[in-house]
Amino acid sequence: MGVDQMRDLEGFSSNAAGHAALAVCESMLLALVDLKLLTALDVVGALEDAAAVHRGTTGKPATDALHREVVVVIERIIRAARSGLPL
Repeated sequence: MGVDQMRDLEGFSSNAAGHAALAVCESMLLALVDLKLLTALDVVGALEDAAAVHRGTTGKPATDALHREVVVVIERIIRAARSGLPL
């Protein structure tokens, strides 16, 4: 995506951008599982890695709160993914 296309996205809220990013990632992960390039357990592992990155952040209190929220969202996605897995 070029700079001009990125400027087209500037008017959207971070909430809308976050929902769009989540939807795109979900579609990509599902496609990778459907194509048998990843297993559902691989996807859970990738989500756990993503949560770990956000758990390990320290710094400014304002961004720490955001990272904690991100971890909660990812953990909920992991629980939902695991509930659909044959164990």
